[in-house]
Amino acid sequence: MKDLNIKDFLTHIFHGSIILFVAFISFYDFNTVKDFVSGQDKAFAVTVLTIGSYLIGLLLDPLVDLVDTFLIKQATFFNKALKIPFFPSYYLLKNGERCFIRLANNAGIRKLLSGEVEKNDRELKTDEKKKITRKDKEEVWENEKNIMLLFIYAKNRALKYGQPAQVEQINAYHRLCIFYRNMIGTTFISAVFLLFSNLPFCCCCCRCMLLLAAFSIMFFFCFVSYKYRTYYCRAVLNACS
Repeated sequence: MKDLNIKDFLTHIFHGSIILFVAFISFYDFNTVKDFVSGQDKAFAVTVLTIGSYLIGLLLDPLVDLVDTFLIKQATFFNKALKIPFFPSYYLLKNGERCFIRLANNAGIRKLLSGEVEKNDRELKTDEKKKITRKDKEEVWENEKNIMLLFIYAKNRALKYGQPAQVEQINAYHRLCIFYRNMIGTTFISAVFLLFSNLPFCCCCCRCMLLLAAFSIMFFFCFVSYKYRTYYCRAVLNACS
């Protein structure tokens, strides 16, 4: 737990320091920052900047989480309308693969989760709003919402009965997902600051190039974040079996 708290602390400082640095260069000149650092005791200046970076990173986390939850709901809505599933767990459980990441014991895990649903008589519904029976249990794997409920059950089972090494791997992938998700928010906020900055070289052409670069970086972090979400789902499903 101590190691986890230190990692969270350093992660918040990392994200917050990027935003703070971009804010300084966007709306203040370097002489102002230099005067602040040189006019104060260096230890005091470093402490203030560290605390400020940590608080910004701490506020960034729930903000990005709120946006992420909203976007996932929107993605679920549009994917349901287009009949294109979004969540990695759907593909791992149904097809055994997502983004070239394979779930080796796909059939066995599906059988285990189906058996647990039947044994515990869980309130898992099919498209026709009825409980799952042996007759229609295969229908579950065609419904993304049902698979998400099964994945939540699998996660609880993995954290409760999984080996310590497996639980640590799950937590590590989860931290990486959060890290890259927050990097998307950091990049977006930094791009907004630079877009409306007072920098003399930021002409219209430069701002357009900056916006294009920011979207490219955000797309990269989105891809990496989704990749680690897939690794996280695979680790959960392997640990529950």
